[in-house]
Amino acid sequence: MENVEFKRTGNFWIDAGIVGMWNLLAAQYRIDSRKPGWLGLKGNGLSITISDDALGMQGQRRAIEAAQKRILDLLKQRVWGKTTSGKPWWTPSASFFFAQHLRRFDFLRKPSDLVTSGHWQRGSCDFCGRSGVPTRDVGSSEDPFTVTRAKMSSFYSSLRGAIRICVFCYCASHFVPLVLFFNIRGRTMNAFLLESSGLLSLAKADRHLSDARAAGQGYQNFKLGFFGPQHPLETFLAFLTSVREGLKDVGLTEEEKEVNRVHIMRFERKGNTVTIERYYTIPNLSDILSSIDKFDWKEKDGRRRNSLQDVLRSLHFKRGREEDTNLREQLSRAFLYKEDMSPVLEEFLFRYVLLEKSDLNKLYTSDFYTLSRKYSTIVLGMDEQLLDHTQTVGDMLGKISAKSDDTGILYGLRSTRSLEEFLLFLQQVYTRYMKDIEPDVRSTEGLLSGIDGKNWRTYKSLVGIFAVLGYASRKKKGGKGGAA
Repeated sequence: MENVEFKRTGNFWIDAGIVGMWNLLAAQYRIDSRKPGWLGLKGNGLSITISDDALGMQGQRRAIEAAQKRILDLLKQRVWGKTTSGKPWWTPSASFFFAQHLRRFDFLRKPSDLVTSGHWQRGSCDFCGRSGVPTRDVGSSEDPFTVTRAKMSSFYSSLRGAIRICVFCYCASHFVPLVLFFNIRGRTMNAFLLESSGLLSLAKADRHLSDARAAGQGYQNFKLGFFGPQHPLETFLAFLTSVREGLKDVGLTEEEKEVNRVHIMRFERKGNTVTIERYYTIPNLSDILSSIDKFDWKEKDGRRRNSLQDVLRSLHFKRGREEDTNLREQLSRAFLYKEDMSPVLEEFLFRYVLLEKSDLNKLYTSDFYTLSRKYSTIVLGMDEQLLDHTQTVGDMLGKISAKSDDTGILYGLRSTRSLEEFLLFLQQVYTRYMKDIEPDVRSTEGLLSGIDGKNWRTYKSLVGIFAVLGYASRKKKGGKGGAA
């Protein structure tokens, strides 16, 4: 009897590869036993277990190697396909990681076959920590985030020595494409991986989300909650908004609650060279999902809506055949990192209503009102009464602008660059239009008493949002808009 272990490394890339191995094994062998913190498979004289610490294979050497060969053959079927012209080549996602291997499948071999080459020497693995095992220098196929001395010594003169990877971590790392969530556009891939406190909890969380991944195609392996994301953070939110209803129906599992980090990446390929253009880590998946739910609301006819998803769906501009989604990426970043999103919403509304002169009847102003107010109070912790004053002042400016057909008021508000300019702007507008309106003195005083040199930009942006929404609502045909 022999025992082969693929140990948890704490490196999210290689740990995800171990879970990819487990997924293929679980599809080939029957589940034999379940215990707290432990799951077992059995078949053909082989016992396979996964815990938070390791994936283990126990049995005769022949049975272990047969199982390893079987899942490697399945991996090859998943990562090898054909181009649009019919030429055999790596699948779209695998090409980002494996295209540099000139000898096609030479690196996709079981551990006992790998060590027969001269590249492996006994030593310590810098990933799983084992010593006295066959190791070699790590490459970008095994961990694209590793900085090696050979590549980066000109930038990091203090970098010394090599980073070594053992044959078990090396083998496991190549299964990552099976658990990667990705969206490919041309030579760019936006992708993300989950990280958990242990292999078992990660495997269960991945299994629970696998239905979303299974629905995908060659260039995209999950459904989108809104059309056309081009950047990494908006792509991640497009995924979450598409699967959250399914998660809500079955409830978050304990394993999903243990997903303590999501790694979001943007890869760019030039020939066989792949670079990481963007990289983000997002803590606490369950917290993000519950935050999205806070923006649910119901229309009068009982239909459920989510203001965050509807606004994200709206935040794009057509540029010929291309879509400009830069503002949607900025909004996604603000939401995921709980930053102030009012400057992004203000920028979009000014461009949509005043610069692009888009169809106002396609703008759901209620979604922007709901998102701005809920995000400001729930996430940023703003005082609700002060927010009421802010909305009243903004709506009053929008009303003046619409009634007098003077968009210069909105442009003037947008151009204020200091607290003093903002206060002077309000004074000038009130003085000029005093005869035409009755300024809400109480709301204006309430707003002015709550702003200072530190927070004035946020409140100025909110006033701008409510002003443009007030203007747009009055300029719409019939005062109501459709879905953007």
